Amino acid sequence: MISLEKTRQWSARWIGAGDNHINAFVKALPAPYFRREFQFDGRPGPVVAYWCGLGYSVLFINGKRVGSRELSPVATEFDKRARYLSCDIRDYLRPGKNAIGVVLGKGWYDNRDHNHWHFDRASWCDYPKLLLEIRQGRRTLLKSDSTWRVTKEGPLVYDSLMTGEIVDARKDLGAWTQAGYDDSAWAVARVVPGPGGVLTEENFPPVQVVESLPMTETRTQGVWDVGKIIAGRARIHVKGEAGAQVKLMFSDELSPDGTLFFGHNGIYCDDARFQTDTYILKGEADGETWAPMFTYHGFRYVAVSITGNASLVSLTGESISSAARRIGYFECSDPTLNRLLECTVNSYVANFPGFPTDCPHREKLGWTGDAHCAVETGLSLFDMADNYVGWLQSIADSQRINGQLPGIVPSSGWGYNWGNGAFFDYVLPGIMMAAYRFTGDVAIIRQFYPNLQRLLAYYDTIAEQRILRIGLGDWSHFIREERADDALVLTAFYYAHATAAADCAKILHHREEMRRYRSLATSIARAFDKRFYHGEGVYGKGEPTAQALPVYFGMCPKARIPQVVAKLDETLRQHDYQAYFGIVGAKCIPMVLSQYGYADAALKLVTQKQVPGWGAWVDDGATALRESWGSDKSHCHIMFGAIVWWMFRHLAGLSPELDKPGWQTLRIAPAIPEQLEWVKASTQTPFGPVAVAWRKTAYDTILFDLDLPEGIQAILALPGHDEKPVSSGHQIVELGIRN
Repeated sequence: MISLEKTRQWSARWIGAGDNHINAFVKALPAPYFRREFQFDGRPGPVVAYWCGLGYSVLFINGKRVGSRELSPVATEFDKRARYLSCDIRDYLRPGKNAIGVVLGKGWYDNRDHNHWHFDRASWCDYPKLLLEIRQGRRTLLKSDSTWRVTKEGPLVYDSLMTGEIVDARKDLGAWTQAGYDDSAWAVARVVPGPGGVLTEENFPPVQVVESLPMTETRTQGVWDVGKIIAGRARIHVKGEAGAQVKLMFSDELSPDGTLFFGHNGIYCDDARFQTDTYILKGEADGETWAPMFTYHGFRYVAVSITGNASLVSLTGESISSAARRIGYFECSDPTLNRLLECTVNSYVANFPGFPTDCPHREKLGWTGDAHCAVETGLSLFDMADNYVGWLQSIADSQRINGQLPGIVPSSGWGYNWGNGAFFDYVLPGIMMAAYRFTGDVAIIRQFYPNLQRLLAYYDTIAEQRILRIGLGDWSHFIREERADDALVLTAFYYAHATAAADCAKILHHREEMRRYRSLATSIARAFDKRFYHGEGVYGKGEPTAQALPVYFGMCPKARIPQVVAKLDETLRQHDYQAYFGIVGAKCIPMVLSQYGYADAALKLVTQKQVPGWGAWVDDGATALRESWGSDKSHCHIMFGAIVWWMFRHLAGLSPELDKPGWQTLRIAPAIPEQLEWVKASTQTPFGPVAVAWRKTAYDTILFDLDLPEGIQAILALPGHDEKPVSSGHQIVELGIRN
């Protein structure tokens, strides 16, 4: 596991421009620009800059931007923890006099937008500030203090995550990051209070521009299309006179007349500049190229309007996300599943700007339920474990003394009394156990097990006879009134927390605690059965989620499972396999169907093209997953993204096992639907790449093409066949189809 507590001793001081935001009504101020000159004697060896600029920072040395990080450092619970960055800057330096410049953006640290979640009133909220040191070995070459200079008169006159940036290039500061620059008119930086939390290193994959995409103009003049929904920005090249303005407005959807549709996406921001960037030209003869530094938007379409004498030369979309390596791939004979995979990848990338978010436009928030629904999908597709572990630390930092968690992380203090509950709170054990399962790193369990214990202790204070009723249930059901009882869902997740705690105790060899949590889980299961099971295989009112969830979590007695799953299939069949469930059901129902002999039903559920359903989105031309089955809300959400985990686990048979984590064992047991002809999937493991492919032949057999690295123990298991051990290396195995 990455070191979450890696820190250092600082001789530097936090510095600012002398301004602060003492309440939510203080006017937003322009970005601060800091500079300082220093001497370097040219001696060999690494020279490392350490810095934390809150909310976001960009560092320049001798006229060059340092590194390629965007939107850094990643947001945290700033009054509990902030993260510093480090970089070897030796190649940027020259013997003699050098200059350093830093510009700071607001980010989540100084969010001035009046929004539903009160980040403008967060306890940490303050004008951006900087802490920086440059060291070579034991020598300190430079540190932030009151000898630095600062100005608020630079070109970045406004920046906001929700609205956008306004840059007036006429205010260009010239060679302000070069030695010899005259900064006599700049103010003296002031020593200011820090954010209040511990300062630890950000050492997981950074946020970067991960893809650049050409844009084409649509039939509506001035409206451009990047081809798919992304999270990021537009880079413009423009020519014109000084003072001309280019305004860029962003949306994921068009109105019928071809103009941008904002509707549901702007409902939580009362600023008309929502998702809008403005660039004011300085009038360079060869044109000017610009992209914002401290904001990003969720969009497919950009509306460009120009005021004054100027013309747009080019427009490029830049996708911004955590730059974790893509490791997982899936493809099959069904085009709907292939398109659904692409939509999920797009949604996932668009919703990971350093930590998992719900959507990249309207909220940009770390909704906990959305994140854990898609964690196994993410870990199958991307080398993202370290990023998840980093966010787990923010979750731990957000936990109240009584064990309570908020529904969003980071949180300004909002989300403790609504937006959470045992389903959303499952983010803690869900991500912890998934990261352990995929990596085998027991340090993850050791680090966060105490937080899970505190969370369970909190549930003991609000449960009534082992039944939980406080919190969100099967969120985003097509017909809200027909969703499974919230208490049923919450109590099932209460049980899942208890079993996860028992598993953690077992892993850590805490036998007494393991027995205690197993006993708790048993008592919850009994209370659940008494309250929600009504005989003849029916839980609740027979809603699909109510049927699948107790089977998914292992609460349902084994002898009862066939009847319960049969009732689940019957209910789905009565609805023509439409998705009459929310995000809880979206994760567990396809899994349960495939695991217990209903592979054809699972495939039909996922691919049928009536509303509600995933296939309906694909048929409607979606390029990302949507927030609602009816497509009347955000067109880029990740909370229905567990479906790709189902593809890996149950169509390809490719998933790590909890009892042998880190891919020590692999039980290749795909559920093979009649309508699927072939599947191939691959991912990266600690032992190396693993690939599984199968295809049906004309001779009623299935041909498996397997490629396994040394160190993995694998078993091939199909219904009607004896389990077959599979050795490492490449091999072909042929088995007969058994119905």
